[in-house]
Amino acid sequence: MKFLILPKFNKNLYFMVSGILTASIFLLDLSLELGVAGGVAYIVLVLFSLWGDKRSYIFWAGVTGTIFTWLGYLFSPPGGENWKVLANRFLALFVIWIAVIICRSFQKSQDTIRANAIRLSNESRIRAILNNAGEGIYGLDMEGNTSFINPAAAQMLGYSAEELIGKPQHALIHHSRKDGTPYPRNECHIYAAFRDGTIHRETNEVFWRKDGSSFSVEYVSMPIRENGKLVGAVVTFRDTTAEKREKYRNILRYNLTKVLAEAQTADEIGRASCRERV
Repeated sequence: MKFLILPKFNKNLYFMVSGILTASIFLLDLSLELGVAGGVAYIVLVLFSLWGDKRSYIFWAGVTGTIFTWLGYLFSPPGGENWKVLANRFLALFVIWIAVIICRSFQKSQDTIRANAIRLSNESRIRAILNNAGEGIYGLDMEGNTSFINPAAAQMLGYSAEELIGKPQHALIHHSRKDGTPYPRNECHIYAAFRDGTIHRETNEVFWRKDGSSFSVEYVSMPIRENGKLVGAVVTFRDTTAEKREKYRNILRYNLTKVLAEAQTADEIGRASCRERV
């Protein structure tokens, strides 16, 4: 569904056009007899204020129309009965301020549409980032329930996003330590982020998949605030299983090389000692 969003003139152009409109309407009003409600034309000035870049322009367009309507009453050629002249001037003022009220309502709807468009654009951008991120990312509300999760996280955990959204995260993927012993929620560093409002990083824990297997993770839990109030946490994590496996291999390779080198050195020392005895 498409909505009409009016473009905005820059300040200098807006005031130049407004001045031309005001002068033109005032000259028209002066050319008419008092019995004609020439001030009604100032609603054009009010309508044009919708193209201004400030909300207050609508109000000041109404004030300008009011002032020039009375100036027109003072300087226009005489004509018509006095009560009709005054009635026409008040009619013009009534129409001007009705236009102001309508334009203000329209402007508020424009602001709402513009704000929603920005929000939807931001949400689409954030969704694209989440969907394309290689790391796992998910959010938690203050109850510890999953509020959102990206595809990478769901895939690593073996769940679908629907199986995790609204469910207690700790009970599903972080319930036990890597040795299989229970991991109480009140000791969980992920939950600590929205208890104490600080960032928590862990590099030596595990998450549990849907099939009951676990994998090593490194994660960061960051508190989320709205208007200064803690409302949850966002967690980013990555699978470090392959990284740790390679680290252990390197350590094993290093230790094996060291043992072999020491054995070779001992062998050479033994041979040298034998030669000396001979």
